[in-house]
Formats: sequence, structure tokens, C-alpha cells
Amino acid sequence: MNDAGLLAHHLMRAALSHFECRYDELAGTEKAIAEENARRSLTIEAMVLKSPEARDIHIPDPMLDRAVENVRARYGDKDEFSEDLRRNALTEEILRDALRRELQVDAVLEKVAAEAAPATIEEARDWYDRYPEKFSLDETRAARQILITINDDYPENIRAEAARRISGIYADLDGSVAQFGQLALRHSECPSALEEGALGRIGRGQLFPELDDILFGLAEGTISEVIETSIGYHILLCEAVYPAQSASFEEAAPKIIDAMNKKRKALIQKRWMSGLMRLAQQGRSSHAKAGFGTD
Repeated sequence: MNDAGLLAHHLMRAALSHFECRYDELAGTEKAIAEENARRSLTIEAMVLKSPEARDIHIPDPMLDRAVENVRARYGDKDEFSEDLRRNALTEEILRDALRRELQVDAVLEKVAAEAAPATIEEARDWYDRYPEKFSLDETRAARQILITINDDYPENIRAEAARRISGIYADLDGSVAQFGQLALRHSECPSALEEGALGRIGRGQLFPELDDILFGLAEGTISEVIETSIGYHILLCEAVYPAQSASFEEAAPKIIDAMNKKRKALIQKRWMSGLMRLAQQGRSSHAKAGFGTD
């Protein structure tokens, strides 16, 4: 791929990453920032791909095909995809080559990270014992909901009619989870209706404040009165209460080990990249001195 094609791809990535738009839509200052980031990432990519660790890295065509297809799938159709490539000064061939380089860089970094020593169960245990506060779990509740929305655009959802409908549903409740679920499936205007009103396990602060206060005041197996919020009328069922507790070491260990391994791999990669950049800087300095000596 030519340098212009590579730069165009990195400009596209920089614009999307920093400003969530195309490079050609940026203003002067934003363009300068995108260009600086694009040239930096292009330089780093080139250094990685010239490293000894990159010599044996090969990206299979099926993997590259999937990467291209993942990009294409973000668009409504092929014409939209082609037009966006054109606006970013790219072609499908340039995109394919650019994605190949990205995958090669990822593979090199994975190869470098493989040198990190894996975390041990003993190290995980030590971390767990030193930071017990990180493994406390707040109280949660399994809840179901029936919602009738207030919307003046629909006769059945004007405030008075919505209030009448939710009152009728409330009067029909017999207190059982099964019947609540069937009424939610039949009447609720919340997406959870498809799950018979089930909202899953809810922690404090996840619902509207009015609902939050009511839900965490209900006993297990009980149903709230009708509650009004800015979007409509709700009835809540507290299906189960899960008291606050601490995660056991057995529960926490896999996550601790995973976090430790990710941190170690990132540190190895950072040190390796710093070494590459030092070598590149030394090379530039040596070249400059040699040039000065010939004047």
C-alpha cells in the first residue's frame, strides 16, 4: 500500500476516535489534532511491523476476510460502504491492506505479551486479603414490573385513561408471581413485558428514584401500590431479596487473576514499545550526527 493510502486510513481512525466523524468534516484545529494522532499511530505501526517479533507473523485470509466484513456490516448496503470509503480517500483494496497491518500489529503485541508471567492463585489470594472492601456486594432485588405509559398522542394513554387501566390491572392482581407475569405479558408497555415483566436483579440507583425507594422497601414476594413517574404508571413485584454480602475468594479469584494477567501483559507491551521508540530515536540521532560530520 502507498503512504497516502496508509495515512488516509489512519486519518479516518483518528477522526472517528477523537471526534466521531469523518476527517473531511473536521475544522482546522480538529484536523491538525487528527493529523498529529494519525502520523503518530502510523509511525508506531511501522516500527512494530519492522521489529524482529513481526518477522514470522502471518494473517490468514479468512481472518482478514472477517475483519473486512465486520467493517462492511456497519453500513446499510454496499453503495453506502463504497461512498464512505471514497469520502475517506480509501478503496476496498487499501482498507484490506490497512486491516491486515492492524491485525499484524495486534498479533505482534500478543506475542510480546505472552512473555508475561501468569498470575498465581497465591498472588490472587494475597490481593483478595489485602483489599476485602473491593469484594463487598450491595443488596440487590429480583423484580418484575407492569408499566402503562402516559402519552397524549394516543387516546388509551392519556393520563386519565392510563390511570384507569393501571387501576384495573392492580385490582386483578392476586399476589402470585405467575399471575403478575401473565398480566405483564398481556398489558405492560415496558420491553420487559416479553419476559413477563422480569427486570432481573436490580441494584440501588438503577431505576427511577420513585421506583427505587419503593422496591427496596418491599418485602420479598410483595407487590407495590401504583407508582407514578414521568413516563407513566408502574406496579412493582419484589420477587426475591439478595442481601449485601462479600464475594468469596473462590468467586473472586478468576476475576482477580484475569485482571492481574491483563495488567502484566499491558506492562510488558508498554516496556517493549518504549524500547522500540528508544531504538528509533537512537537511530535518528546517529543518522543526524553522521550527516553533520560530512558537511
